Amino acid sequence: MITADQLVAHAIGDYVLQSDWMATEKTTKHTAAAVHAVVYTFCFLPFTIRLWQLALIAGTHFLIDRYRLARYIVWLKNCLAPRVTVTVEYTTAFVGAGGKELYDEQQHIHRWWRPWAECQATGYPPERPIWLAVWLLSVADNLCHILTERFDDLDKRLDELTADVEHVNIRLDAILKLLQAWPAWPTSSLADPQRLDRRDP
Repeated sequence: MITADQLVAHAIGDYVLQSDWMATEKTTKHTAAAVHAVVYTFCFLPFTIRLWQLALIAGTHFLIDRYRLARYIVWLKNCLAPRVTVTVEYTTAFVGAGGKELYDEQQHIHRWWRPWAECQATGYPPERPIWLAVWLLSVADNLCHILTERFDDLDKRLDELTADVEHVNIRLDAILKLLQAWPAWPTSSLADPQRLDRRDP
């Protein structure tokens, strides 16, 4: 479950405490991304002191920001679309008897999605308004951060898993004790060949 505490910590770490140097350099330099991830993680100290949780928050935040992973998510979800026709315009030039002549031509290409090379800036096609593409990418980026910081649910699931394992261990111990207390099976009748060959009339 996403709590209000998480949203407040995220807003403070990603907006209030993020300097201009962090914001402009974190996608190209490891140092800026690492400093921003550490400062961001400090905002979660009032809510958790477990080292593995803080390391998870810092590590995922570093990776998402440094490599702009939200772009790939946006590009992949845009592949869930019907087939489109893309018109490519180009100019053909050749030298004839009268000199150099130019012809404008068009080529219609049918494909299911736009290649990554065209969308790697924001995950959206280049013909989208840049303000809209950046805004939508920012929304996806923030959701990626928030969803990777659901340590409360993870704690609850780990506790439930631990309780289930303990419950299974208790049941196994009870079964083992029952088997140990069970009397030995009578084997004399099975070892007697005359009783084995005897048939009921």
